[in-house]
Amino acid sequence: MSRDMEKVLKEIERFGSRIRDTKIEEKEKELSKRGVEISEKEIETIFNSLNKRFEHISANNLLTVNESKEQVKDAMKLLCNWMLRGTNVRIIGAGRAKLAGTLPANRLAHGGAHVSVEGSVIPMPHSITAGGIIAVSASGKTVSVIDVMKKVKKERPSIKILGIAAHNALEFKDNCHIFIGIKVDSKTENPLKALADIEEIVILEVLDALIVGAGKLAGFDDAKWRLGHEDIGPTGPYDVSKKAVYHFVSDFFL
Repeated sequence: MSRDMEKVLKEIERFGSRIRDTKIEEKEKELSKRGVEISEKEIETIFNSLNKRFEHISANNLLTVNESKEQVKDAMKLLCNWMLRGTNVRIIGAGRAKLAGTLPANRLAHGGAHVSVEGSVIPMPHSITAGGIIAVSASGKTVSVIDVMKKVKKERPSIKILGIAAHNALEFKDNCHIFIGIKVDSKTENPLKALADIEEIVILEVLDALIVGAGKLAGFDDAKWRLGHEDIGPTGPYDVSKKAVYHFVSDFFL
């Protein structure tokens, strides 16, 4: 590339940057003004949009589960075994998708699985201990997640990978043992949108439902779930019943 051409390209880049900065400044000023000028009509419109957003999320949850019926059944059986066997389960993800996967993983730990989260203060166990992975990605194109999945599938094939991502994420799907594809419902409207937020909510709600379902398969009742919950810190529960104590004695001593 000639020096003249480089100069032209740099000038175009600087010009574009100035335009972007100007637009951002204008938008900030507009938002600053709107912060004290929001009308009752605007608030009412957005409030009424909440129901549509909730309906859209619910429709996506149902569509995702029904379109992946056999995989969902397999996932619940796998999660059930992980809880009953105290399996090492690693949550692999990035950004909001990882956050979405972490909340259901908390329940998975209540069920007896040994859960760790990629990038947290407490490290994940060595892969030689086998176990499982729950891989989550809204787009299914998160490079760091796919790289981990490929490495595990190649070097530790005994580690089972349960993945949840966009239904058309073929590379992601190919590296899962069980794959649940997120489907977006086209029949319902969502007037309140942000970046990839619906897919992440689907990850959270579907995965949490599967873990509760897996607990049903394992025969868990309220007492069993309570025994899986910590009782020393501030989150409780504080009212472990006689039934829960009986479960503990039965599981460990009878």
